[in-house]
Amino acid sequence: EEEAKALVEKLTQAQVDEFVRKYRIDVDMKAAEMQKMLEAKLNQRFDFVEKKSDPNSGGDDSDYNEKEEDMSNMAAIIEAALAVELNPIKQELASFKTSETSKARLQSLNDKLTGCKDETFKAKALKDFARMKFETDDEFQKYLTETGNDILTANQMNNLVEKQWKTILLKANILSSITEKNHLLLK
Repeated sequence: EEEAKALVEKLTQAQVDEFVRKYRIDVDMKAAEMQKMLEAKLNQRFDFVEKKSDPNSGGDDSDYNEKEEDMSNMAAIIEAALAVELNPIKQELASFKTSETSKARLQSLNDKLTGCKDETFKAKALKDFARMKFETDDEFQKYLTETGNDILTANQMNNLVEKQWKTILLKANILSSITEKNHLLLK
């Protein structure tokens, strides 16, 4: 599976287009061979008589036009068949790229969140991220920058709360100590 992922990651649009072009050439050649083989078999089975040209038509261009039309119809059929066959591959490739992009973005967010002291903020950021859709890398980078700023603010608030809590505990210890001393003095 990892080898397949590595190979798919290396594929470019140009490589896929080149494959499609070569595949079409191969299919066109096989279709032409099949057409010739079919004509040869039909000629063996039936006695064909050449069609007389219509004096009003202006010549023998009708055979050429029919063959050209047949070839363009065949090319359209082959192109449609290729589109049907390649569409799932293109969808799978797009899905894989989307998945890999999401994983990379989640890793970037996790890296950014490692500096956050507020576990509640971390959990909320990860939960919200799972619901977000970013159309471009610029949108994601903007979100990541904003999240970094929010982390700084959360850390500052956390530090302030810790300092205030330490002050409260210190005052409580002092008050407790004074109360004990007063209690001892009163005895």
